[in-house]
Amino acid sequence: MTETTARTYHTMESLRQMAQTDLRNVNRKELVDINDVEIKKDLSQRERMVDFISQIKNPYCYLDRGMVVKISFAGENRLEDTLKKCARTHRK
Repeated sequence: MTETTARTYHTMESLRQMAQTDLRNVNRKELVDINDVEIKKDLSQRERMVDFISQIKNPYCYLDRGMVVKISFAGENRLEDTLKKCARTHRK
């Protein structure tokens, strides 16, 4: 998936909707296990971010070894900033 395609797929509105995922109604079969996501360290920081989102599908709700995880952001941290930090530190 190219950066343009990923950007088109994940509009601000679609990200807002993902952030509002209700754990009581989530379909576990549609979630991606974060342990199956591979961070490609040969990509630029921006490309790693785009690639991560394209792999995880919903960065706000995913699986971690079978456990449903829902994250939210408070304060001044934006999803983009947090993903940049993850891309710098989490490498396989």
